Amino acid sequence: PETLAALAPLLADRMLHLGLGNDSRGELELLVQAARRPPLPAGYESGIGGVLVSEVHPAFRVIALAEPPSPSNPWLTEEVAGYFSFLNVEEVGSEDISHIVATLCPQIAHLAPDLVGIADEIQLMDNGAACPLSLRRLLRVCRAAEASKTPQLRIQEDLKRQLLLDFMPQQDRKPLAKLIDQRIPREIPASNEPIAVEVKDGFVHVGSVSLAVGKPENPELVPAVVFVPIQRHLRVLEMLVGAFARGERYFLLLGPQGVGKNRITDYMLSVLNLEREYMQLHRDSTVQSMTTTPTINQGQLVWEDSPMVRAAVAGRVCVLDEADKAPLEVVVVLKSLVEDGQMCLPDGRRLMRETPPGPVDSNVIQIHPDFRLIALANKPGFPFLGNDLVRECGDVFDTYPIDNPDIASELQLLEAIGPDVPKSALLRLVRAFAELRVAQDEARLNYPYSTRELIAIVRHLQRYPDQSISSALLNVLGFDHWDANVAKLLVHTFKKYGIGIEEL
Repeated sequence: PETLAALAPLLADRMLHLGLGNDSRGELELLVQAARRPPLPAGYESGIGGVLVSEVHPAFRVIALAEPPSPSNPWLTEEVAGYFSFLNVEEVGSEDISHIVATLCPQIAHLAPDLVGIADEIQLMDNGAACPLSLRRLLRVCRAAEASKTPQLRIQEDLKRQLLLDFMPQQDRKPLAKLIDQRIPREIPASNEPIAVEVKDGFVHVGSVSLAVGKPENPELVPAVVFVPIQRHLRVLEMLVGAFARGERYFLLLGPQGVGKNRITDYMLSVLNLEREYMQLHRDSTVQSMTTTPTINQGQLVWEDSPMVRAAVAGRVCVLDEADKAPLEVVVVLKSLVEDGQMCLPDGRRLMRETPPGPVDSNVIQIHPDFRLIALANKPGFPFLGNDLVRECGDVFDTYPIDNPDIASELQLLEAIGPDVPKSALLRLVRAFAELRVAQDEARLNYPYSTRELIAIVRHLQRYPDQSISSALLNVLGFDHWDANVAKLLVHTFKKYGIGIEEL
């Protein structure tokens, strides 16, 4: 409402003051309707009294798009309501959505009514933990199913992924999983065959999918990373490479800290030989910092294109880390780029995915067809306290929830990091941490102890074999002794697996 109120003179009176403090002829520019422009004396055609005057073009119109107001976002105030003439766009009915899905994805047209039925039932459930199953998400699921040899199994997996079932409370997760299993029965059970990565004849093969290796112009931008190929991460890698092959452009990797989001992303770009531009957001990020970066050139401060803009122009992959930390008004810029395929830059240039026919303005820059964006974010809520990126613009991204590895995968990872640490000790640690994560899922713990903490413990034991597991654990859990209830639960859990941390 505050932003719309600032535009009120333009919307209601076709008049607006603009601040142009760096202009040599004046400090303000006044946009006015032609009929209201005051007559100016000879020699002052552009302005008078330090005020520049420009006319609003008679063809100028404003079309605003918005969702209906809600208790959480009551944007439509009495003042704002007077700025516009309103046109209500009715929701698309189930039959129409089913027809759209069947037309755009003909190979699985017979499943369209069931998919739309699932979306309708989820909406009726009024489950606050579930993400809405929008048409955009449905089409993304269907495109993946068409490219799969087992479409119904793939639909099951992708629906649960798009709805973020793994991050839901247990009482909300079960009915949704049951609904999907009933509506879309599997043709065959899920395969447990191990996934392998192979680079051969100019192609990268990850499980059942393949993609051509890139030919970078700047090899120094291709990340080099140490990666332990555990099955949980390879499964995510297979889905990501398959999405790249299908032509998906924008991805969101969502999960707790320390589960390997950066590692999976960098390894994928490494094996695909793709150039990366890295950018990390934070709570002080602004719209300007998303598009420009200050740098010192020959002793002078200059503003250059941000990594995201450079990636869009050159056709690289932009990795946007900590995307949930930026304010929502900054994240909305991403939605404009991803959903609409365009973004305005502070210097007047405009990035556009598709340029209009005919002569193109020199300020219009076409987004390279190879541009990809991978956003990494923690799941919303405590203890990460980021914005709810999924609810604001999650459906414009192909979303991949990444949780802590299962016991077998985590044990495989720790054996690679600490080859000299006894396997029995590693197994006890893995099982204890798995129980702590169950306690966090049941709201008995607030902090989700991740694989990152386990890796730190095992690296310590590998480097200092004479020290005990208890001493290595205290390095990670030292702050928890300030909370008596948490300390008691930790001591009890580790004691069950023969690890004493009474010092906590």
